[in-house]
Amino acid sequence: MQPYFNIEKLSVLLNSCTGDAARALQMIPRTGDSYDRAITQLKTRFEDLKQITLQMIRQLKSMKQCREDPRSLRNNLSDVHAVIATLEKQGEVVNTKYMQSMVLKTFPRTIQDEMAKKEFDSEKTWTMTELLDNLTWRLSAKNISLVFKIQVAMTTPFSTPTLEQVK
Repeated sequence: MQPYFNIEKLSVLLNSCTGDAARALQMIPRTGDSYDRAITQLKTRFEDLKQITLQMIRQLKSMKQCREDPRSLRNNLSDVHAVIATLEKQGEVVNTKYMQSMVLKTFPRTIQDEMAKKEFDSEKTWTMTELLDNLTWRLSAKNISLVFKIQVAMTTPFSTPTLEQVK
């Protein structure tokens, strides 16, 4: 197998990049000697730990409160996990009340209140890991469907849910 020429590698790289990476390479000339320059530019732009940290914090701050449907809740939790994991990988301290409040603000008020009550009842201050573990448990498919069934049964006029309705 023959090695690829730099112009071929540049072409594959340019076609593979999207979003910020594609914008960073927009002005790179399409010549064979530009491949190394493109790689250097991407490394400079995206290997900057401080920049990655700031971007993750901005992303967490800009996340809107999700809806209460199961899919939105799980997607939100996945997004939060990704941001927190990236911040931890960068060496950022995530075990602060401020970071936990930013995470909780992305969830509906009912879940925020439920997590606050659980933390209070535990008689200790949670770490970010404990908060995420409790959110994961609360949002597991089994628990979401149970809570959803209870809410539906409770909103039916003139009825009290029975155990059979909830199961």
